[in-house]
Amino acid sequence: MKTLGIDISGTNLRWIVIKGTKSKGSLSYLTPNKLTFPTAGEDFLRNLIELKRMVSAKLASEKIELVGVIKSTHGCSVERAKCELIVELACLETGVRCVLIDPRTVAAALKPTGILKKLGGSFQDLFNAGQALDPAYLEGAAVCAWSAMT
Repeated sequence: MKTLGIDISGTNLRWIVIKGTKSKGSLSYLTPNKLTFPTAGEDFLRNLIELKRMVSAKLASEKIELVGVIKSTHGCSVERAKCELIVELACLETGVRCVLIDPRTVAAALKPTGILKKLGGSFQDLFNAGQALDPAYLEGAAVCAWSAMT
């Protein structure tokens, strides 16, 4: 299964793909690995529409089967919440299932005593041949993808 994990930081979508199952797989970096919110449109609405087009195109071109998004929490920026909604709309448009993941789930999985350790090692051991993620800011997105898998 190809699962896309998305961590929204401000108006940037940090994303990475896991190919495999919840217990074993490999990471696949996307180009670019960080999608910056478009600003070329005439207004914010047109930029949101362009973002949806870009996300929909990436879902189709990469043949993504599942998307996990780290869910917006109380107090997040309006822009971040809108980006999350746009990702959900792109998934709906392309027929890809989208799962919102609580940020506490991602944080707990990354702890030294978290569920990943119980599976047999660190996230890097299970999905990246023991190598650290580079760039490191993709770790949240990667664990989000893992958390979305059933």
